[in-house]
Amino acid sequence: MTTVSLERVGSSELQQERERLLRQSGISYEELRRRHESYNLTVEQRNIADQIEEVDFLLQE
Repeated sequence: MTTVSLERVGSSELQQERERLLRQSGISYEELRRRHESYNLTVEQRNIADQIEEVDFLLQE
């Protein structure tokens, strides 16, 4: 049996995580989006872009 763990995270924590991810990418959000759309990212940057999309989705709710 698999145990599922849920964690409540506030918008300030999500925003901090988003900022941390952007710093980790080494490029601006606009550049990250542009490269993401043209498939011109490193594997690490692609993973970061995907994580930022997930954070942005949660911030919209």
